[in-house]
Amino acid sequence: MDEFKQAQQLYDQQALCYAEQANANKNLLETRKLVYRLLTPVTNKKILSIGCGDGTECVSFSKNGAEVVGIDSSSEFISLAKNKYSELGMDFLVMDYAETSFENMTFDGIISIMSIMYKEDLTTVLLELKRILKPDGTMIVVVPHPIRKMIKYANFDYFASGLHYETWEEVTRYNYYRTLEEYFRLIKASGLNIEKLLEQKPQLDEPYQVTNNVSEHLYPHSLIFVLQAA
Repeated sequence: MDEFKQAQQLYDQQALCYAEQANANKNLLETRKLVYRLLTPVTNKKILSIGCGDGTECVSFSKNGAEVVGIDSSSEFISLAKNKYSELGMDFLVMDYAETSFENMTFDGIISIMSIMYKEDLTTVLLELKRILKPDGTMIVVVPHPIRKMIKYANFDYFASGLHYETWEEVTRYNYYRTLEEYFRLIKASGLNIEKLLEQKPQLDEPYQVTNNVSEHLYPHSLIFVLQAA
């Protein structure tokens, strides 16, 4: 089974549960706010959200004057998005972000919040997203921070790259674990420039949540790349 169909099958089964948990997660909500600020102003811009889920992460862009398109592998997610936000005029499509049907230089901004790590071949993904990004456009990519992966899922082995499965809030999912060096190398090889690299301070539901005997407030949970075409 290819990665698109694998992700489709996984999230079609868990779409509603995952959406509810994601929209209640304090860390993820703060990340969405930061991504919006990084692309502001968005009036009259065309924004693509890849791995858009139930569409909630697209709302701030649409309400502030952007033309928004959201794509996801899961038809269940896309149905949720259309049912919840059709009145805002956003387009939601089932589509593989590694092989889109958009024309060259379509979007002023592309966002990927915790979605790009579902592909083993990140080079193909980045080249495709670069193709559909305007020359002066901005791409924001959010991935799980490698340090968090090391502590939570890799038994403190930072260099344990590759495919792994994890369970978050009783929802099982998979992704490809990469080090910071790997992300840097793959991004530069695609012809994109790293304009900013951000390590967001975690927002916790409790002050001292602990994973593997390490307090989760001591390290960043996400890594945020702000990218532009070279």
